[in-house]
Amino acid sequence: MSVCTQCMRALRRQARLEQLTLSQTRPSQLRCLSTTSARYQQPQAQSKPESQVQPGTPPSILTTAPTITSNLAADAPPPAPAAGSPSNAPTSASSQVPAPSTAEMQKQISSRLGSSRVGGGIGHKIATSLRSAAKSTTETYITYGLTEAMFKSCAAQAPYTIPEDQRMGVYTGKGPPKNARAEDVGVPETSVPGSQGAQSWWFTRLGLEPTFSVWSQVCFLHMYILTVKLRTLPDQRTYMEYQRYLLEHFSSVAEDKMILLHGMNARGVRNKYLKDLFVQWRGIQYAYDQGLVSGDAVLAGAVWRNLWKADEEVDWEKVALVVGFMRRAIAGLADSDINDIATNLQQSSQYWEQAQQGLDGMVNLESTGIRDNLREEAAAEKAL
Repeated sequence: MSVCTQCMRALRRQARLEQLTLSQTRPSQLRCLSTTSARYQQPQAQSKPESQVQPGTPPSILTTAPTITSNLAADAPPPAPAAGSPSNAPTSASSQVPAPSTAEMQKQISSRLGSSRVGGGIGHKIATSLRSAAKSTTETYITYGLTEAMFKSCAAQAPYTIPEDQRMGVYTGKGPPKNARAEDVGVPETSVPGSQGAQSWWFTRLGLEPTFSVWSQVCFLHMYILTVKLRTLPDQRTYMEYQRYLLEHFSSVAEDKMILLHGMNARGVRNKYLKDLFVQWRGIQYAYDQGLVSGDAVLAGAVWRNLWKADEEVDWEKVALVVGFMRRAIAGLADSDINDIATNLQQSSQYWEQAQQGLDGMVNLESTGIRDNLREEAAAEKAL
C-alpha cells in the first residue's frame, strides 16, 4: 500500500522533532516507559554540573521516543549500564536511535492500516461516524458517485471517436468526413468500458452514424429513462441533486469531446454549444414526458425529431424499435433500487442489452383495434 507525499513529510518532520528533543534532554529528567521489570529502570544518576558536560556530545538516554509515536520509530530500551561503569559517560552519535527510512515508515503504516481492517476497519468506522454526524455533506458525495456510474453507462451506448490523424487535419482541410448536415463523422470507439463499440445496437440495427449529435441524443435518451426512475425518490431535493449531477457529468464529457475530437479551443464557442445542449435536454424531457402520457405515436414523433432530426425518409420501423426499447427499459427499472441500478450499470451494460432483445417481434405485431376505423370506413362505403 502506498503512502501519500504529505503523510511522509509529516512523519519525517515528527521523527526529526523527536530526535532533537531526545538529544537536548538530560538523563535525570527521563525514565523508561516500562514498569514491569526492574532491569529497565534507569538508575539514579549523579547529576553533573553543566560545566562538566562536554559541548556537542549527546548524553546517554535509556528511553524511547515519546509515547504518542513510539510505535513508528522506537526500539526496545537498551539494558542498564553494568555495575561500576560511570552512569554519566557520554554516548556516541552512532548509539542514538536513527530516524526511520521512507521504506520503513511505509511498511509500518501499511501494516497498521492493514491490521485496522480487522473487525470492520477504522476507515469503515470513520466513514460511518462521519456520515451520521454530517449526513448532508456525505450524501452529496454519494449522489455524485452514483450519478457518475449512471452517466458512464449512458455515454457508452453509442460511443464514437475521431482518428488522431483526422483531428490534426482539420486545419489543413483534411479533417474527418462530413455527412449531409455537415457534421464530423467518426468511427465507433471500442475502448469505452461497458460498450459494444462497432457492434452497438444503435449502429448496427438502427444504422445511426458515429457523430457527436448521435452520441449526445442517445445519451440523453438513456438519461431520460433514468430520470423517470429518479422521480420516484422520496423528496424533491434529492431528485434535484441527482438531476444536477447527471447533467454536470454530461457537460464535462461533452466539452472534452469538443476540445479533443473537434478542435474547439475557443471557450466562447464551447459555451454556446453547451448552452444549446442544455436547452435540448430540457426540451427532450418535456417531449418524452408527453409521449409517455399521450401514447406511442406521440413518443415516436419525439424520438423522430431528436434522434433522426425529423428526416422524412426515416424507416419508421426503427423509430418503433426505439419506442419499444424506452417503454421496456422504463418498466424494467420500476421495482429496482437506485443504488442497485447504479451498481449494475457500473459493472456491465447487460440491462440495456436485455431491453433491446426481442423488439423486432414485438414491433411486427399488429396492435389491437388498428384496423377498426378501416373496417368502419369500408362498411360505410358499401352502404352508399
